[in-house]
Amino acid sequence: MTALFIILGIIHFIARGLAKGVEMIQPRDAMCEPRGDVGPRSHVWFGAYHWFDRIRDGALIAAVYVVVPAAIPGLLLLGWGLTELMYSVARFATLWPIQENVLGTGITVRGQLLTGLYFIRLVGGSILLILMH
Repeated sequence: MTALFIILGIIHFIARGLAKGVEMIQPRDAMCEPRGDVGPRSHVWFGAYHWFDRIRDGALIAAVYVVVPAAIPGLLLLGWGLTELMYSVARFATLWPIQENVLGTGITVRGQLLTGLYFIRLVGGSILLILMH
């Protein structure tokens, strides 16, 4: 039951990151088709955009039925890391971004600080999940 919850949570956050990458596309981004469109319709993966949302919502709804409260902090931390990675893939066509605007606050992190942030999210979240399992 716990493993199912964690898998559904991971699916949710991957789909969320992909959807966000499509939503936030800019003309200069690697995954933008040069059609003159601005916004999600210019993204290479726009045809699958609504499926990303459906998968995300379905996984979240299913996870509600198998809630494991102790796993929530680890899943949220890991989910944040997965969401940011998938956002980078969907927008910039790279798994590791050059910089990140943390939570849209205007605080930009780069280099070793960004590596540390990803380490905390992905490894820290995974460790919390293992410890709470």
